[in-house]
Amino acid sequence: MASTLASLNAPKERCIKSVVRNHWQQVELSEVCNRLLSNVRFSTPCVCCLNLSVTTYLNERKSIMHLVRGSQIKFIPASHEDQNDPGVLKRVLATNADLIRGQIMMVNWALLPVGKSFQAHYHEDMQEVFIVLNGTVTMTVNKQDHDLAEGDAIVIDPREVHKMQNKCEQDVEYIVFGVSTEEGGKTVNVE
Repeated sequence: MASTLASLNAPKERCIKSVVRNHWQQVELSEVCNRLLSNVRFSTPCVCCLNLSVTTYLNERKSIMHLVRGSQIKFIPASHEDQNDPGVLKRVLATNADLIRGQIMMVNWALLPVGKSFQAHYHEDMQEVFIVLNGTVTMTVNKQDHDLAEGDAIVIDPREVHKMQNKCEQDVEYIVFGVSTEEGGKTVNVE
């Protein structure tokens, strides 16, 4: 990354870093810089040009789900609390940098009975966030299994095929909410 950024002048470097961080927290800065340097020609930092380039890049790259292990995140004081003597603590499972811009389409409290799974599917324009409340499940995302336990969360991006299976000895409850870009996308069942 240093050699890539060294080839940029300081204003361009600051501009690219700012735009990338505003778009997607998990993007490798060097990956985006290399893409921009090879495909975008600009003589002055142009935020509109960079926003379009980064957005196009992120839409073209393979979607990447975001897995959060709740047990590995420390509780911190809520922002509205006295930081030295808080009345409530929180675990941050996802921030606006992890979520697409759009409209909340649903917030569901779901029950997955023992031995059951939901149909493998994807959403053309909706991101889903699942938060496991009890038990353990296996979430398969793009044919890769991820075991989730109580307190874990997973962010599934649009077009990522996903399926959840309850393999434990108890019914599993979870919260799921969906954020849509409202582009008229559909839910597509797979298999």
